[in-house]
Amino acid sequence: SYPVVEYAFQHPLTLEVALGSQLRERQRQVHAMVANSIESQDTARLEENAALLAQHWEGAGELLNAAHWHRRAAEWVGLTDFAAANLHWQRVRQLARELPNDKAAATLGIAACTRLLGLSLSANIGLEQARSMLEEGQNRANPIGDSRAHLALSQAYGFALNSAGDMVAYLQLTRENLQAALEIDDTGIQASASMYLVDALGHAGRLRETLEVAEDGLERFPRNLPTEERNGGINPYSMFSFWRGYCLVWLGRRPEGLKEFARCRELANEDGSLEIVGYALVLAAEAHCYGNEAEEAKMCARLCEENSSRLKDPANMIACRQ
Repeated sequence: SYPVVEYAFQHPLTLEVALGSQLRERQRQVHAMVANSIESQDTARLEENAALLAQHWEGAGELLNAAHWHRRAAEWVGLTDFAAANLHWQRVRQLARELPNDKAAATLGIAACTRLLGLSLSANIGLEQARSMLEEGQNRANPIGDSRAHLALSQAYGFALNSAGDMVAYLQLTRENLQAALEIDDTGIQASASMYLVDALGHAGRLRETLEVAEDGLERFPRNLPTEERNGGINPYSMFSFWRGYCLVWLGRRPEGLKEFARCRELANEDGSLEIVGYALVLAAEAHCYGNEAEEAKMCARLCEENSSRLKDPANMIACRQ
């Protein structure tokens, strides 16, 4: 037989630390078991449960899994709740910094910085913070030689310049990015480059150029660009339609413009892009006002208010409504 050895803790704090360590390990195991159970048994609702899974994987100490599910949670709510998406993407960014410096961590960090930059207008991300995200994302893209990601970050940074009101810099950057995109054989990155250019031209008031780029985009790029290829989560096709409608209205072709706004709303609703729906409603209401069509204008205004509420009234929608 073997002798029984008794171990005694010589200090109460030693006992407390030991018990706490055991408890934490048990908690991690429970979190992992719950996460695995949800993933295996509720496969039809994984996107809906993504935030819960992220929480459990964090509790389990599995940071890569946690970051992965925070990303899916951000993408799940990204078109309807900008504040929640911002929080999830911020968490992806933070967790990526704690992970080993490998391609998986770099990919997550790049995605977080890109999508956070895309939220600049709606989440009140300042220009200084946006520059930091741009540099962080591109520093992650450089070592792995990801030129597409490098360019996507630069494109998304344009929205921060837009939000800051620097239209000259926004337009210059979008022109440079388009030239760079043409050197990459990638439909998604080229469609996004054209999307940012049409937006910059429109905000700069260069309507004929805007219309030309918008109509070229509608002709050249696919209607159903895969979601993962949409920079900032926006379907370029819907953006091209919006700016085409805007230009037609203000270039004296109001009936055509209103028809395009209606099409834009239909396209954006199919995409779930309520932000674009809101913009189209605001401009349609204004166009109806100029046509002395009071009832139609009020109807668009009411729909815009409802749409803004569905988005939980982000800053850019409140500005549009005012």
